[in-house]
Amino acid sequence: FHWVLVAIDKATLTVYYLNSLINEVETSLNIIVPLAIQKYQANLGSQSARVMQWEVVNFNGKERYTQEEIDEVRLEWIKHIKPFIKLANE
Repeated sequence: FHWVLVAIDKATLTVYYLNSLINEVETSLNIIVPLAIQKYQANLGSQSARVMQWEVVNFNGKERYTQEEIDEVRLEWIKHIKPFIKLANE
């Protein structure tokens, strides 16, 4: 019943963090996420001087979700992600 969501806005280097139990960024993520962003920027050849910022989002949700609610989120996620997925036969 514990989950964490990390979303990165590449344009602003803002990292949104949502944790279902606590409103504090986990230590391991404080290490992993900046390294991932540095690698991403290096692959782009970017020498950006911008600094990554954390934005902790407060969670005041439920303890449990119904299967119907979970499926609804899955369908929304698929709708937004589908344009970025290449099919194997393309």
